[in-house]
Amino acid sequence: MSSAAIARPSLNDALAAWKKILAERKLSTDLLWIFEENLCFEKKADVPGGIHIGFQRRFSPVPQEALDVAYEHFCESDSRIVFYRLGDNKGRSVCILLGD
Repeated sequence: MSSAAIARPSLNDALAAWKKILAERKLSTDLLWIFEENLCFEKKADVPGGIHIGFQRRFSPVPQEALDVAYEHFCESDSRIVFYRLGDNKGRSVCILLGD
């Protein structure tokens, strides 16, 4: 069984579309991208599944090309790529790139 390759937009085009969606929802288009190392998993009995997923509130600067590298990595497969907004920090939308 063969599958057709997915035609993906450039990162700049994908970001423009993402910012448009955020703006339509009146959310900040000033983006702060976080990565797996910024996530915090905590056991909590009062949340569904018993695990609360949060993120650090203070961030060390990431290399400028980190988002480019992550997007390129996810583009190597035919899996879905999701831009996800986790919340906000100092007026910025905190976002993460997810691959299926």
